[in-house]
Amino acid sequence: MTLTEKSSETTNPNFVGKIAVSETPPSELLPHAKPLEDRYVDTKEAPVELYEGKFGKPYLVDVMDIAELWGKSGFEDKIHSIDKYVLDQINARELQKTKSSYRQVISQLSNQLNIEPDLQYDKKVERIATYIGLMNNLKELELKKKALEYARPN
Repeated sequence: MTLTEKSSETTNPNFVGKIAVSETPPSELLPHAKPLEDRYVDTKEAPVELYEGKFGKPYLVDVMDIAELWGKSGFEDKIHSIDKYVLDQINARELQKTKSSYRQVISQLSNQLNIEPDLQYDKKVERIATYIGLMNNLKELELKKKALEYARPN
């Protein structure tokens, strides 16, 4: 494609220059030219672990729609323990630190624990927090067992 343009910089007002313009955009503008990570990650989204600092509550509160439980005593600790567990799972599984990864872990937990969608919110939080507490206790016992086995003389 060729465009013509009059040049006002020349002393000859009748001078016409020609400019050649490519019909395809440069390769850096084509989607296939970007690395895969950049194409599938919303770079504007902050890591989910920063959510609480920005909004004053863990992302779990919004995911599970449990704002009414957030201020109640006893539930804040449970919500924080669930949030910490989910963030640890995201790191352990090497998932991207996005809201969708967070929701994915929560969904898998709910499926694993057979939590019905219509179960009351406080019962959902209780069930998940109890499971996480048991998993943490089991992990602690396994570490103690390994320490005892290591300390045992042969």
